[in-house]
Amino acid sequence: MLLANLPGQESGNALADVILGTVNPSGKLPWTIGRTLDDYGQGAKVMYKPNGLVPQQDFKEGLYTDYRYFDKFNIEPRFEFGFGLSYTTFNFGNIVVKEVKPKSALPASRPKDFASPPEYDTSIPDAKEALFPAEIRKLEKYVYPYLDSVDDIVSGPYPYPDGYDVEQPLSSAGGDEGGNPDLWETYVKVSVDVANTGSKEGQAVAQLYLSYPNSSDVDFPVKVLRGFDKISIKEGQTQTVAFNLTRRDLSYWDVYAQNWVMVVDGEYRFMVGQSSRDLPVSGSW
Repeated sequence: MLLANLPGQESGNALADVILGTVNPSGKLPWTIGRTLDDYGQGAKVMYKPNGLVPQQDFKEGLYTDYRYFDKFNIEPRFEFGFGLSYTTFNFGNIVVKEVKPKSALPASRPKDFASPPEYDTSIPDAKEALFPAEIRKLEKYVYPYLDSVDDIVSGPYPYPDGYDVEQPLSSAGGDEGGNPDLWETYVKVSVDVANTGSKEGQAVAQLYLSYPNSSDVDFPVKVLRGFDKISIKEGQTQTVAFNLTRRDLSYWDVYAQNWVMVVDGEYRFMVGQSSRDLPVSGSW
């Protein structure tokens, strides 16, 4: 089976190169292919309701889309997320999980005054600037941002709603572009050896999935993709692939704390392989 996706100018040449073995394929599925429509849940049948109802999709699945849904309900797919074949074979082994920073529930304090908001001129212009310009010809039924008269303009304090002038506390999740800088600090490094055990040079796509520690308070997916890397390996050779996991990778958004929270009790599990259902090596932290 060869999935060519959307065709392009060079699709014919590309397909011929793969079929004839000139090129060793290394593509991976960006979605899960189920066995039946029922595998995808009720949301997949939005176009199959009787009586010509207007399709309504409420997206109640939350985090559980694609492979996360299949994992949660233990559904065996036809072809799983991340699946892809090659004319050679790869073997994964010798996984190493190294702690860079210790676990802590919340990120470090946000930096102070990392940026200043822009300042604008607050002086009130002459009211006549709001009048319709004499040199512009009015078009019928067109809405213009001008006034016909300034007689109705009232001067005085603006009626701001209650609480408008109350200073809101700064979010601990912020502090710089992209959020708190600590979210992008590396806390764990995971490395794994990938060996080409076949007779042809090929490209391996190592995929890293993470499982959160068991929790009675948070409904975590079975596993989540947290990194992937494609490397070219000659036949008979081995290369090491390394993944840097940031605090953001290891955290979840707590709606009560309004912050990214890392689970400090229990163990994180890291699994590496060639697809979401082919993860032969694992380690914990």
